[in-house]
Amino acid sequence: MITYGPFRATLRKRNISQYDLIRYGIDTRTLTRLRRDLPIETTTLNRLCLIIGCQPNDIIEVVHTMEEIDDLKKNRIERKYQKEKELL
Repeated sequence: MITYGPFRATLRKRNISQYDLIRYGIDTRTLTRLRRDLPIETTTLNRLCLIIGCQPNDIIEVVHTMEEIDDLKKNRIERKYQKEKELL
C-alpha cells in the first residue's frame, strides 16, 4: 500500500501550505486524495516533486500490509496449480 505520510511531513518541513500548492495548479481533489492515501497519477507525483523541490520518497512511502502479502501468496499458489492443470 502506498501512503503519503512523507508528503505531509515534507510540506511541514519546507513550510509549504496546501494553499501554496493550489496556487501552483494542484487541484483540491488531488489534495483530498493525498490526505486519504488514495492513488494519484505519476504525472501528478512528478509535478509535486517539481513544485516542492523533492524526490518521490519525500512524498510517498510503500507499506506492505499482511493482507497484501497474503493475497500475493494466494495468487502465486493459484497460478502454480493452474499451470499444473494446463500441463496435464
